[in-house]
Amino acid sequence: MRFKTAGIIVITTACVMLFAFVWQIQDIQRSSADVNQLGEDQEIQPGFSENQDVSLFLSSDAEKVSIGQNVNYTISYSAKKDLKNVRIVGALGGTNKKIYPAFTWSFGEIKAGTSGNISVPVKIEAGDNNMAVSRITLSVIQKGFLSREKREILATCDNINQISQ
Repeated sequence: MRFKTAGIIVITTACVMLFAFVWQIQDIQRSSADVNQLGEDQEIQPGFSENQDVSLFLSSDAEKVSIGQNVNYTISYSAKKDLKNVRIVGALGGTNKKIYPAFTWSFGEIKAGTSGNISVPVKIEAGDNNMAVSRITLSVIQKGFLSREKREILATCDNINQISQ
């Protein structure tokens, strides 16, 4: 009886560890996909993007900023058709030459006609650039069971603020 119980405990522990390992790999892949999503298009984009799927806007309350200043960024979106597995990835007020994702929001499903605003306060930190660069991307994620997630980027917006000395 003891061996049977011990065997069940060992098998259960192995299954839990295997599940945790698979979950960790998917989390690493998701983080890597966030980096790729944010940096896929290196050309500067306008502060708005509008297409047949969605409207996306990024604005800030200041044109010129200084180190240590708090800046409010506003992200506005409006779905023109039903979207599933929506994800916004972005970096706001980055002062380094290469930007990395600072936040991700997963919305799940957004119905056609739905719109929303997100306000994000950011403190401008010193970096190796004389501009505060912000970029957001909105994508939909297609994923199958045990397959890598694929993202279709629907919109990308940039906002660049000059840092005053």
